[in-house]
Amino acid sequence: MPKKIDVAREVIKELQTMINHWESNEANDFWDIECSRNPS
Repeated sequence: MPKKIDVAREVIKELQTMINHWESNEANDFWDIECSRNPS
């Protein structure tokens, strides 16, 4: 039983890492678009 919990925790960690990576990429894409549209 505890082993299943450990596996689930590892999966969740990996998903959180992927989500954080995607979110930072989306933020970067947003700023790239904004800066090319409105150069300061």
